[in-house]
Amino acid sequence: MIEQAIESVRAIANQANLTLEWVPLNASVWASSDEIIQTLINLLGNAIKFSPANSTIWVKAEVINNLDLRITEKFPELTEINPEKYILFSITDQGRGIPKDKLESIFGRFQQVNSADAREKGGTGLGLAICKNIVQRHQGLIWVESVLGQGSTFYFTLPFED
Repeated sequence: MIEQAIESVRAIANQANLTLEWVPLNASVWASSDEIIQTLINLLGNAIKFSPANSTIWVKAEVINNLDLRITEKFPELTEINPEKYILFSITDQGRGIPKDKLESIFGRFQQVNSADAREKGGTGLGLAICKNIVQRHQGLIWVESVLGQGSTFYFTLPFED
């Protein structure tokens, strides 16, 4: 799914003079591949849109357990639920970053960090809301971590069973 998403946005990344890096993970999930690819494309599209030329965007997937600190610090209530394992996807850019007060609200419908972005960069402010809906319907979690001036990492999980 990651490879398909990257191939879908590669031309846009090349046009913006951006490098896309990823390491394959051989794992299976019970999910709608079309919807997960759409989620990855939306997140990659945002990373491309907000990254400076000559920078790199990293895409990663790894198997983690529900006690992983990246999850328990954000969602402490999950330490007692199943599944015990997740696939954690991450998309990291070197863009301008997101202010702390916007980290949650950007997943709402018609939300953007800066209202001028709609005019300058395009978009409706629906992409992240769609991602959140897809991930939640797959019993996953989605969030972002960001440092202004350094970039952002968008994470989402999908339940995983061996």
